[in-house]
Amino acid sequence: MKKTLSALLASVLLASSLTLTALADVTMYAADGRTISVPESSVEAFETVNWYTAPPVMMYSADGRTIMVSGDKVDAYKAVYWYTSPPVKMFAADGRTILVSEEDVEAYKAVGWFPETTVTMYAQDGRIISVKQSDVEAYKNVGWYTEPQTESQKAQQNAQPPQTQPPAQNYDNMTALNSEQIYAQCSPAVFYLEVYNAAGYILSSGSGFFIDGNGTAITNFHVIDEAATAKIQLPGSTVMYDVTGVYDYDEKDDWAVIKVAYSSSTYLQIGDPSTVVGGAQIYTLGSPEGFQNTISQGIISNPARIEDGVTYIQITAPISHGSSGGALINKYGQVIGITSATYSDGQNLNFAIPMSALAGYSTSSVTPLGRLSITTNAFSSYTYPSYVPPSYRSSYISYYSGFYGIPDFGVVAGATLKKTASTDVAYGYFYYIDFSTDDLDIYVKALENCGFIYDFTYKDSQGNSHLTFTNYRLNYSVSIGLSDPSSSFLVMITRP
Repeated sequence: MKKTLSALLASVLLASSLTLTALADVTMYAADGRTISVPESSVEAFETVNWYTAPPVMMYSADGRTIMVSGDKVDAYKAVYWYTSPPVKMFAADGRTILVSEEDVEAYKAVGWFPETTVTMYAQDGRIISVKQSDVEAYKNVGWYTEPQTESQKAQQNAQPPQTQPPAQNYDNMTALNSEQIYAQCSPAVFYLEVYNAAGYILSSGSGFFIDGNGTAITNFHVIDEAATAKIQLPGSTVMYDVTGVYDYDEKDDWAVIKVAYSSSTYLQIGDPSTVVGGAQIYTLGSPEGFQNTISQGIISNPARIEDGVTYIQITAPISHGSSGGALINKYGQVIGITSATYSDGQNLNFAIPMSALAGYSTSSVTPLGRLSITTNAFSSYTYPSYVPPSYRSSYISYYSGFYGIPDFGVVAGATLKKTASTDVAYGYFYYIDFSTDDLDIYVKALENCGFIYDFTYKDSQGNSHLTFTNYRLNYSVSIGLSDPSSSFLVMITRP
């Protein structure tokens, strides 16, 4: 980081009236290879701003995070499940999976675990492909097998549909609808969806659709992820209705069944998976870029496109940001998928989650959106550094009231609040300087764990430096530094 960051934290030490005694210089190391010599009394301040007392080592966590740690602290981090090489996914014969450090792979092999490899799979028509181990189940769901099928197995499979599929609907007496009829029949059941943080600011928008008359609706999980609250707006209406919670969801397959405080007289019938075939005419309905009640049409270009273990319906119908959670409709006016993603580097490469992925969803209970965010955010799997006191660990998910996702400095760092102040564009918390640099380090790590990244440093009118961290998903910036002048510590929340 910049020298101003070091200066700020050093000044915190001075303002805290800590005794600084001239001691021998210590060589410290940066992640980019630079070295400096600092007084021993300043080591803690420099450690807070990512300088190390030994050459730093990149370490990896099982959930994909990376950190740089001082070389003399590697063993301590290993003790709390950090690794010196990227973790490798390994498999047991009973289906269990784990992530282990690369240097431990051979040891796990010796006790019956094996790393991810390709698996040969077979189709009934004789085709053979190799797929990743993690994709095997997805390929099984679309008619591939891990062993060649005998003639009797082929005959049995052809005679009886898979038991995982619902009984096929009779389409013989159903008439295909044109685009005007699809729009008139289906669009009233598709709505615009806005999600908000705890302060009431819009985080993003998307789409959704009703599947019954009791307010049960479908959207993508990523649309409501991190939302404190959400509201929907029906076509042709200015009234916003609350999303009261989530019945069920799947983060990997990216779907959510939500409860809306509105009983819709129009809802979509779920179509049979047998209509999801390559070349079939389809329509999409949603709110791309916030333009409500937008319909587009195309065909299914691949009925079972598998990416990262998730099965998608690949379509040519255009979708955009805001289409997520919208309805993919077959020619009979039935919903067969949830519009979810687009490949921006290509043309007409768009994707939907098949409705068959929702098979067996539950409506037995409703989880409020705010609680859903807490259970799915980074805190749920966070491994605390060994030096983080146990008393802090239970408080890491304490956020500022009205600012969901921004950790409360007073709770996390154990600081005493002096006063608060606000304007139309900022909210400030002023604290007594009764905390240590370790406490400040813990707070910075809490910010990072909530998705904030270091952005820039600025100086106020008194010359005090303020470090600014930004979470572009939450659309908040948090600045920390001395104030008043240098008699208190300020945490200021603004929009970037």
